[in-house]
This record gives sequence, C-alpha cells and structure tokens, in this order.
Amino acid sequence: MARRVFMLAKGGPLDGSQRQMYYLARGLDRARYEPVMVLDREGAFADALRAGGIQTHVVALRSWRGFPGAVLRYFDARGLLTLARSAGADVVHASDVWRSGYMHYLAGHLGVPSVQHIRGPLSARSIRKHEVGVSSAVIPIAGRYVADLQAAGVPTERIRQIDDAVDLEAFRPDAPGREELRRRLAADGCVLVGLVGRIERRKRVLEFLEMAAPLARRGGGVKFLLVGQPSHQEYSQAVREAIARLGLGEHVSLTGRWEDMPAMMAALDVVVTMSGGSVMFEAQACAKPLLSVRVDGRHS
Repeated sequence: MARRVFMLAKGGPLDGSQRQMYYLARGLDRARYEPVMVLDREGAFADALRAGGIQTHVVALRSWRGFPGAVLRYFDARGLLTLARSAGADVVHASDVWRSGYMHYLAGHLGVPSVQHIRGPLSARSIRKHEVGVSSAVIPIAGRYVADLQAAGVPTERIRQIDDAVDLEAFRPDAPGREELRRRLAADGCVLVGLVGRIERRKRVLEFLEMAAPLARRGGGVKFLLVGQPSHQEYSQAVREAIARLGLGEHVSLTGRWEDMPAMMAALDVVVTMSGGSVMFEAQACAKPLLSVRVDGRHS
C-alpha cells in the first residue's frame, strides 16, 4: 500500500517554489507514495494540483512564530492534526522552514517521519530556531545549503541534496508564443535582458539597476525587463525611484508577474538572477546565456 505524504506548502500563484512542489507531487511514484497537499490559500497552484488529480486541502495556517500567530497557532495545529489523521498521513513534509513548526507538531503527535525542504540560505541561528536538525530527513536544493546545514550541526546522514526540477516540455528554446512576445515587447533589433524574480529586497533588484545603468548609457540597443510581481510596496517604490534617478526610464520595463514564463524565458536574450533558484535551470533549458550574481559568490 502506498504511503501517504502529508505535504505542507505555500498556496497562491504557480510561481517558482509552488511550481517545484507541483513537480514533486506529480513526480512521486504513486505505487509507493500518495501526496496529500495542504496549502494556506487558494489560487492557481491549488487549481493545478486538483487538475492533476492530487488531493488538495486549503486551510488557514497562521505564522508559527510572531504575534498574534504564535498565540493562536495551536488552534490551527489541532485542526491540521485532525485532517492529517483523517488522511492517514504516514510522512509529513514541509516545503520550507516557515511551515516547519506545524510539521514537527504533526510528526510528533502522529509518530511519523518528517521531511524538511530547504529552498534558501539560512544562518546557523535560523537552522537551530526552526529545529531543522530534528527532522527525520532534510532536502536542500543546492550544495551551498548542504554546507550550511552541516556547519550548523545537522547530521550528514539526514541530508540529501535534490536540485530543483524543470519541465523540459514547457521550457525550451522554441516555446510557443516566443516570437509574438518579442513583438509585444518591441524587442526587434534589441538585446533583451531580463531579471526574473519577485520585486523584493532579497532579489537585489536595486543592485541590478546599478549594473544596468552604465550599459544603458552606452547605447547599443539593450532593453531591460524586470519580470516579477512587486511583493513589498516600499521596496517597489524604491525601485521606481532608482529607475528615474539612474535615467533608465526608456530602457527598463516592469512586466509584473508573467503567467507564461516559458514564453518569456524563450523570448529573452540574456537571463539574470541575483539570488539563484530554479530560474537558473529554466534559463538553461531555453538555451539562454545566464548571469547569476550572488553577494556571497556561491552557486554550487
């Protein structure tokens, strides 16, 4: 009988981390594992899971830490425990550390293994705070995260690196809609450079604009796109002010969140990421030159 994997994940749009969870849930060997997805909100991600025949629940999960979530979290946790028991959960999986508190609560009460995904850089303090080392298994998506986990004392035998996936049928150089998109972007005769990621501080959009400004001043038909949804109003305003201050108004376009990412990736001439992530694999699948810049210089 297949073991039921109770998977806690962020809901909403089908963006990078949600897309990776979608690949994971769809890719499990159903003869051995049956995914039960639990999201914190409705949206395109939940719709895609249900369309793929994956049992999906949406429940309100307040922040495990911080006020007022920390006060009310046990009400949410008890409801989640009831759901996990009714689903017959054999394993509990958390898609990121923000759901680790609920994962540990469920695994402890059910007496089942826990699996923690690590999708971003964590300090040793954060690794301890989220009790990553208590997990039965830990899945970091990059070698640099493996090193951080080991340095923080997480037992090596519990760590298994699994890189992000990419849908090669969707992300390819000749993705449908590529040429039409370039016409819409008025990219004929231009080198189209795209920074792909949400407009937020962690994605280092302001640093990208500082890099782009000298190239724009030289001319040569370079057009820059910021492909991503603004997620913080104050930072988004700072980005707009930087575009004006650096004289980039004619050279930079903010596309917002783009639904057809395979077409966008195929339409770009150069893909840039200032934070790493699955966009690196998607760019390579589309045969695009990729510039990956991190402040720590680590991308293994």
